[in-house]
Amino acid sequence: MERDMAKAVLTSASTRAIDKVKEGYPNAKGFRCREEVQIGGIETGELCYIEFDDPKDGENEVYVFVKPDTARIFDDVPSLLRFVQGNIPKKVGWVAAVIANLLDVGGIAGLVAITMVITVCALSIINRSLVLPELWQPAILTIIGFYFGTKTQTKPH
Repeated sequence: MERDMAKAVLTSASTRAIDKVKEGYPNAKGFRCREEVQIGGIETGELCYIEFDDPKDGENEVYVFVKPDTARIFDDVPSLLRFVQGNIPKKVGWVAAVIANLLDVGGIAGLVAITMVITVCALSIINRSLVLPELWQPAILTIIGFYFGTKTQTKPH
């Protein structure tokens, strides 16, 4: 009676997961789906935690990722974690991508120099009569000079 109740709560994903494990472990018996989790990301599906009795190893467990067209067995947690980590979509906004590229090319000095130039240009467009105060002009030129000064390379003699 208890075995029939266990079969009644099996979903199609857990049934497919158990079938996949039976293929991979043909001599095993006593398959149980302990947990089923919905996974979203680049690939969507269900992750089933399957326990079973293996004649060679005794009690064993695997994780099975089930999609509508396939099922994949993970024998250990590290391989499952690599899959889950690679399954997370990488969403980066365009501003973050631009900043990351600027940091790769010019470092912090380049990011500061570009930001200062863009700020001065934007302020000049907004207020055409804007004349850089005597305090700002040397500061901006110093930052830009520092940036380009660090990018020059000396030739060995």
